[in-house]
Amino acid sequence: MKQSVAKQSVGRQSVESYSSESAPISTVRRFFVANGKRLVVIVVIMVAALTGWRYWQHYQNSALQQAALSWQQTSDALSAGKAGAVLAAEQFAASNKNYYGLLASLHLARYFVDHREFDSAEQQLRRASGQTEESNLLSLIRLRLARVQLQQKKPDEALKTLSAADQAGWEAMAQGIRGDALLSQGNTDGARAAYSNAISAATDEKLNTLLQMKLDNLPGQKLSDQKLSGQKLSGQKE
Repeated sequence: MKQSVAKQSVGRQSVESYSSESAPISTVRRFFVANGKRLVVIVVIMVAALTGWRYWQHYQNSALQQAALSWQQTSDALSAGKAGAVLAAEQFAASNKNYYGLLASLHLARYFVDHREFDSAEQQLRRASGQTEESNLLSLIRLRLARVQLQQKKPDEALKTLSAADQAGWEAMAQGIRGDALLSQGNTDGARAAYSNAISAATDEKLNTLLQMKLDNLPGQKLSDQKLSGQKLSGQKE
């Protein structure tokens, strides 16, 4: 009798255990039945996104490699003065919104300045400034643009361009250009102050010598003459 009761108890426990183990399986099965199509769609989308991303990365790398090769060929042709090189470089700069397009614009700007085609140089420098957000490079581009604008007899625009440039690290060059712009406006005192600031900031000997020449050639007393005059007046008072 006791053995029969024990067997029944064990049997009930086995059934309960089986039922408790089967419950999660049934829940999972019902979930997949209800959401199977949705999960398949999600998996397909994820696989497609991953495949698309890898393809895009491959495409980007291939495009940059091709741009680098094209830029080298374009640059060499422009430097050699080959027929059609300028037009090819302009087309390359316009169609490549990347680092190599920026290089092409800068190379073209230098070419146009050398040939005194300042309007074309300005166009290329403006294009280059729109292709980078790196502050140091952007400042250099704006300083070159200000110089071109001075050659175009646009001192007001040159001063505006200078004010938009981050002059940290470029103060000597920026102040020198500012002095040129102010002098072209007839502001001799402003030019003298700008050249003096540029000399104070200059670390390059050649640039310092050039700035000193500009300062000494300004109309009116030279800085050295002013110091000498001040010393004479001081001696007379004593």
